[in-house]
Amino acid sequence: MVRMGELAVSGRPDDALAAIGLGSCIGLVLLDGSHPRVGLAHVVLPDSSAHRGDPSGPPPGKFADTAVPALVDALIASGARRSRLGAVLVGGAAMFALRPDRTGQDVGRRNVEAVRRALQERAIPVLAADTGGSTGRTLRVHPGGAVVVRMAGAGERVLLDPARDAAPTTTRAPRPAAVLRAVTIPTTGRVATA
Repeated sequence: MVRMGELAVSGRPDDALAAIGLGSCIGLVLLDGSHPRVGLAHVVLPDSSAHRGDPSGPPPGKFADTAVPALVDALIASGARRSRLGAVLVGGAAMFALRPDRTGQDVGRRNVEAVRRALQERAIPVLAADTGGSTGRTLRVHPGGAVVVRMAGAGERVLLDPARDAAPTTTRAPRPAAVLRAVTIPTTGRVATA
């Protein structure tokens, strides 16, 4: 399990990386289409600028602007090739009902935008996404296999299956803000590899 602010990489076919309770957080999957390696980051917030220079530093997966490069580096170190990386995004829900004058506080939308921007800066295409809305999600990914999403109160569905999908899948457009619950999970800041 990849907790808030953490990231992990695996190449074992019997492994499954998972991020549970993705509300406004983003589960960012990076995969090498011709190599059985995947990475998963549980991104909590869009920007680390307020924490730069902090000697203890936040975990590398906590912020979009640090999680994307850290996950790319971890995958490359495990044998993936940058030119073959693709991304899958899950989460980014608007979990709090916000007044119209408080749209800057829509952390889910800001997280989606920040992750997409960091991916675009690195020329990494988004192969599939299930973002926005007002419902939490759980994400599970297998090296060389499918990316599976379960929405709260609904069944599982395969968002991306490299064996099945030759082209990108659909992207859900964000819906208006609704309800939000805050969950605090301690993080270790470690990068796990298998």
